[in-house]
Amino acid sequence: MFKIGRSEAGASAASSHTGALAGEDRVYDAFFCELGVIRVNTFDEFLDVPAVLVAGRQLAGRRVAVLTSTGGAGTLIADSLGVNGFDTPAPDHATAEKLRALQGDTPTALDRNPIDVTLAGLQPDLLRQAIRILLESDSYDALIVIIGSSGLAMPDLVVGAISDSLATNNKPLLAYVSPYAPSTLQRLNRASIPGFSSPESCSAVLEALHFIGRPLLSGGESAQVVLPDLTALPKGSIDEAAAKQLFAQAGISVPPSRVVHSREEAERAARELDAPVVLKVMDASLLHKSDIGGVALHLNAETIGQRFDQMVSDVEAHVAHRPDTFLVEAMVAGGHELILGANRDALGTAILLGAGGVTAELFKDTTIRLLPERGGLTLEQAREMMQQLTTWPLLDGYRGAPRRDTETLAQAIVAFSAMAGELGDRLVTAEINPLFVMPEGQGVVAADAVLVLDEQAGGNGHG
Repeated sequence: MFKIGRSEAGASAASSHTGALAGEDRVYDAFFCELGVIRVNTFDEFLDVPAVLVAGRQLAGRRVAVLTSTGGAGTLIADSLGVNGFDTPAPDHATAEKLRALQGDTPTALDRNPIDVTLAGLQPDLLRQAIRILLESDSYDALIVIIGSSGLAMPDLVVGAISDSLATNNKPLLAYVSPYAPSTLQRLNRASIPGFSSPESCSAVLEALHFIGRPLLSGGESAQVVLPDLTALPKGSIDEAAAKQLFAQAGISVPPSRVVHSREEAERAARELDAPVVLKVMDASLLHKSDIGGVALHLNAETIGQRFDQMVSDVEAHVAHRPDTFLVEAMVAGGHELILGANRDALGTAILLGAGGVTAELFKDTTIRLLPERGGLTLEQAREMMQQLTTWPLLDGYRGAPRRDTETLAQAIVAFSAMAGELGDRLVTAEINPLFVMPEGQGVVAADAVLVLDEQAGGNGHG
């Protein structure tokens, strides 16, 4: 699939971090991935990828051998592979010995990759044997042969040497032609050898082969979730306290809190909670409270009063009206911050999981799954989402750090997605950011909550 419009921002005014992170094009990425559709990034790739797929070869892993007789082109290919997450390991000892025996006394570099076999570009029989050695090597899952200017002097012989090796192994075998030589590319293609003149095309087609070698994202068994009554919810933005109450009723823990309207009530709430507290302005129309001075951390009964007065002033300066409702909440410490969100657009409801906190949109370490027509995600799908994050090791005990309560996190993702599924076309966006994932056995805690329902949608659920 080649879809134009990658630069479209989706909703012009995102009402949450989730809305900004789960833009229309990223939802299409998730949609294609779940269906097993290969998405290409350029029109050239749209033409190049099928040329490799028709060969029916399998890519078992991401280790690629680059066989070259020209150093510059080899470096171009290796660099493109590295940028796209492929490995170019040096030959193992047995493979290097076979290549060394093939080269004889000719000086060559066989302890690195790209593998520079200088004579192979001039002697097709040496090229043929080198190709077979690398295809048979357990160190590699694919091979790219570079045809340099020396090989262009006798293209039929070089193409023949590569073609003779196709039947010996089912690993992907590509050719990169440098400098550009249309006649040699035509010869390669006529011989059913995928040939390219761009390093990026080589990486793109290998990525496509790797994609089709993976199983489709699994479903797994649905988890039982007890949801609160969602039929009587008001339309539009729902305030944080009400949204948290709904999430808590679905089984997602929230911190103890008090709704207050004055400095005196804030001081009394801080004393009652008897812990470091957070003070937040509570206004359903203010979805990014930190940006306008509407969140203050590490407060207590002695310090909250002055900070309350300052917050009233700061928020009023930004929104041109005096805020009158606030939330005093026990602070959560020791948790790993994630964002868990839901956003609805033309393709359906997308569930987003990612690195959270105020830097969520900065780091953009996220993964997205689309909800089925009915219900939410399964526990297996939730676990897959966690493990797709670049920051997954931080949840899994990175460098001796305590493992996080990922099983409770999976259950929270399932519950959150079930609620989003039940809301159906009434949902605009929902979000928990941050969702603190505590050390193993200590659960997760939703420290903030956003819920926006469509002003126009009717009915009580699915549309």
